[in-house]
Amino acid sequence: MLAKYVSNPVRLPSASALGESKRWQLVIHGIDQSGPSYEGRVFFNNPQADTATPPNVETGYVGSFHVYGYGLSAGETPQLPMDRAIDATDSIKRELGLGRHEVTVTVVPISAGIGPRQRAVEGDLTIKGVELFPK
Repeated sequence: MLAKYVSNPVRLPSASALGESKRWQLVIHGIDQSGPSYEGRVFFNNPQADTATPPNVETGYVGSFHVYGYGLSAGETPQLPMDRAIDATDSIKRELGLGRHEVTVTVVPISAGIGPRQRAVEGDLTIKGVELFPK
């Protein structure tokens, strides 16, 4: 089974709160880094996103982050989970402009590699949650 993370709905900041801060970031909490390395492509309101989904405005693409996995086997000591933040200001503005007040966040992991070596990550994708913060 291909790995993917889809959040519960996340409340967007109000237009006034958005205006009070120059930038907003999406923080992805508790990312397990014990497995393979990958790029995490992040989408708003696109739970069907997968490795073939183009990273553009029309698909709800927000941005990406990278996980440098340790590739541990069962029984090896796991590394502490990590957090990653990406600038989500433009994506939040887009969603508010469409009249939305909340979003789901989808993270699609794509293995490290170039061209044909780049592929979907299989197995579990462990993320504890996501939050929006003013920057």
